[in-house]
Amino acid sequence: MTNFGDCVVCGVSTHLFKYGKYLCNSCDLFFRRSMTPWSFFGDCKHNWDCYKESSNRQRLPKCRHCRFNKCVDVGLLTVSRYTKLADLVEYLSLLDANREKTFLKLSISTDFDTNTFLDENPIRFIKKTSDLNFDCDEWQIMNKLSTIEMLKNLDFPKYLSSQDLRYFLKKGYFLKGILTMAMRSYLNQEEFMSFPNGVDLFPDHAREGLHINISFLNLIRCQLVGKFIELKITREEISMLGAIAVSNPAVPDLSSNGQKLLSCYQQLYTSSLLQYCLAKYQQNGPARFCNIMSVLNVANQTYDNIIKYVCLCQYYHSDMQPSKLYQSVLNQLN
Repeated sequence: MTNFGDCVVCGVSTHLFKYGKYLCNSCDLFFRRSMTPWSFFGDCKHNWDCYKESSNRQRLPKCRHCRFNKCVDVGLLTVSRYTKLADLVEYLSLLDANREKTFLKLSISTDFDTNTFLDENPIRFIKKTSDLNFDCDEWQIMNKLSTIEMLKNLDFPKYLSSQDLRYFLKKGYFLKGILTMAMRSYLNQEEFMSFPNGVDLFPDHAREGLHINISFLNLIRCQLVGKFIELKITREEISMLGAIAVSNPAVPDLSSNGQKLLSCYQQLYTSSLLQYCLAKYQQNGPARFCNIMSVLNVANQTYDNIIKYVCLCQYYHSDMQPSKLYQSVLNQLN
């Protein structure tokens, strides 16, 4: 005798039993297709609760956002079911390589719209001319924007609402940007973070001022790169660690749907890093995994020190203002 039950997503009666739940063929197909979306889902046009109390599919609006989040709510998003470790490592490494190319080779136009770079659309970059030499502020802008563009191309931001996307990008870009700066310096066999062509992380007035201790600035420059040197970390490891860092469900003001989504993907990236370590280092895999995860503590310490540095600059060098473009980008990120 065939058993029937209500689909956990839309409520229609079904005899199909998948992943330990009753799931109709339509919702199963929708969810599997959603795991490789071509574009952002966009916002719900109703009240963000289209599928909260579903009992009849005919009554439900065609809202991809709410339908996908209902799939997450009922536990369908076991992401590892749809992810191969080798493909994930290759994809994250490719995103980092593209971000680095954008950072080094591209720029932004003088009429760059600072009001739109946190939305779902790609950031408009232009080719950097050979005679264009960036200063500290301009490199910082490119580091921020290239990192934000890279974050948009991760798998999960496509499922976020426009508001959650902004919260995610504002929180995630900073830590990821620190990790990528340190990785670039490490791969260039440097012992401290700097921008290309020997441009220092800090503007002249900060380095020449008497109020900000040079040892404190050197701590910011050197601590994270020193950890990379100590661990002899690889590109693949730092790419996976960066994904773990940015998929933090504790982002302030993030909706409950956004928190659940980021939590699922953070678990995926964490378990994938562990699998990578076990495959590559075998019996030393667990210890290697713990050592790599310890980098996040150092990155967070560097993050906190940069915040302290910014506060000191605002206090002691309030008369030294960055460019209008740089200040406009910062205003959007604050």
